[in-house]
Amino acid sequence: MVELDGTKKGAWFDHAENTGGWIIDDGTPQPARDPIRQRPPRFVPDERAETLRYVLGKTRPAVGTLAERYLARRGLELAAIAARLAEVRQDPISKVLQQLPIRFLPGDRALDHPPAIAFLAQTATGEALAAQLVALTDDGRKDTSREVVKRTLVAGRNWHRVGAFTLPSVVRSQRTHLIAEGPETALSLWQTTGLRTSSA
Repeated sequence: MVELDGTKKGAWFDHAENTGGWIIDDGTPQPARDPIRQRPPRFVPDERAETLRYVLGKTRPAVGTLAERYLARRGLELAAIAARLAEVRQDPISKVLQQLPIRFLPGDRALDHPPAIAFLAQTATGEALAAQLVALTDDGRKDTSREVVKRTLVAGRNWHRVGAFTLPSVVRSQRTHLIAEGPETALSLWQTTGLRTSSA
């Protein structure tokens, strides 16, 4: 749930997870609009950052992997997404594919984790503060046979205050910021609209 107006405009709350926060804008938490509340706490790195760094070091760009196949099954074309971003940034598609917040994690015994697609929650400067891993089968489907299909690794407390899975707007003179429930939905919205989209 996201508050769209009033004194708490910009606040969000996930009732399933019993957690909430403030929608970010260029990596900075919005100040609380309610005079009774203080500014939300800042990101505080902790020992979990080491696991996240390890996992990110094992990932590679999603193109040509099971991760790309998983997205294609959902009607999300990685090459088309990269081409659209490359046109706006005036960068080669190969560079954009390297920088996308979508990665592939081969199976990892140390983590006891199968192959997975990794959606990165990043700051405005591109620092990854969290990664949602979705377990994949050998044919690029979500591995629903596992007890834990989705797993989120984080770099510390309050990471969601300053980081999100976000795709920038490719529509000129448009400041609308769409918020989606998860990264796959965010990608679908962005592919359809081209507007800046984040998953909360």
